[in-house]
Amino acid sequence: MLTGMRKWQTRKLVTIDGEQRYTDWENVEPLEGTFSGTWKLSYYSPEGENGEKRNCLFLNAQYEGANSGHMAYSNIATFDYADETTFRFEGFYFKDKDGWITFLRGEAEPGF
Repeated sequence: MLTGMRKWQTRKLVTIDGEQRYTDWENVEPLEGTFSGTWKLSYYSPEGENGEKRNCLFLNAQYEGANSGHMAYSNIATFDYADETTFRFEGFYFKDKDGWITFLRGEAEPGF
């Protein structure tokens, strides 16, 4: 089971008294909210890649509540590594300089 919270915000550039300034942050609807779905790891061979197989992470989740039915995530990413403390896969939105996303387990309880 995949569950989480996604938050998207934006600011507008406006001119006030001849000076350009950014407005306060505003939420972007319907791109935010809680979501649930599924994830799985698989050995996959994408079309057109000479039959080269790779470990993949499949994510598929939809928003709950007011945004119910809107897709939150649907993605296939190359999976690299996981153990008790580390989870690493190919970046698709935000990524490290080397192109991977690395999550490290911390001591704090999740909260939002």
